[in-house]
Amino acid sequence: MAPINPQPFAPPPARPPAHSLWGTVTKFDYNLLDAGGDATAVDSDRWIGGLAFESETCGTGGAVLVPCAEDILDEVGDCSTVSYQPYAVYMSMDRNSWGRKSIDVEGRLRRRMIAGQSRFMEAELWTGDAAIANTLPNPFLSDATNMTQLNGGAATPLVYALGEMQAAIASCSLSAPYFIHATMPTVNLWISAGVVFRDVDDAGNVFFFDAFGNHVVAGAGYDGSSPVVLDEAGAYVSGGDVDATGDTAWAYASGTVFGVVGDIALVPDVDADAFDTATNSYRWGAFRMAALTYDDCCTVGVNVDLCTTCCTPSVDDA
Repeated sequence: MAPINPQPFAPPPARPPAHSLWGTVTKFDYNLLDAGGDATAVDSDRWIGGLAFESETCGTGGAVLVPCAEDILDEVGDCSTVSYQPYAVYMSMDRNSWGRKSIDVEGRLRRRMIAGQSRFMEAELWTGDAAIANTLPNPFLSDATNMTQLNGGAATPLVYALGEMQAAIASCSLSAPYFIHATMPTVNLWISAGVVFRDVDDAGNVFFFDAFGNHVVAGAGYDGSSPVVLDEAGAYVSGGDVDATGDTAWAYASGTVFGVVGDIALVPDVDADAFDTATNSYRWGAFRMAALTYDDCCTVGVNVDLCTTCCTPSVDDA
């Protein structure tokens, strides 16, 4: 195992601008929702019925001596329309009947929702569990059908894995800066190796980014699972495995992440409906509709070898 180099290979670049999806920013901006992309503020709830957009970052091109229209138009790439069905993220809370009037139920549920929503939405963006179970068209990072697996899925040394993802996503998408999605242990090792940088702003918010200014997201909802294979009907076939040894973890690179979120709603809205006479306790819940997706014109994935920093040098037998 090659040692992790604790010193940066080069001075850290300036941190790219980071935007929060929420009006109130938490202190943990390494999560996906706070890493980039402003949430779209809309005056109606029509988006809850479904979204559709066309990528502006697909297409092919090059350089020619004479700009012949026929040759240029032959190189136009296909930018298909991406459809997305929003879903609900939720949080629940139990409380015994004693002291009910002394607590702020609404405030607690709203704070819990804001604190936990990114983890829930990150998990769905990575695994697509809800999309698969309900045969939704929503893109998700580990979808083997719409993602390029680097090195045929073979484990790639820590530093090289990041470099190959950076090069691959830049070669097939115009959506820079890109998003690098990885588990918290993976990002921690990249920081130790000096290829991902950490910055803290004056408000105490934490940001991770690479040498090219790409957003690096250490999602608490990212489990490092392998690509998922679906059949033509969108049903699960195989994949989605997590390395039980912890020696490897998958990471993915995508285009810009963006989203729309609805208001937080509380259920039930009457205390009497929340009371369970069998347990002499209350149960409340909170939910909000959400759509968190990305420009899936190009997505790449790599199986990161967390135990090897760089390639093993060749040995001269002579």
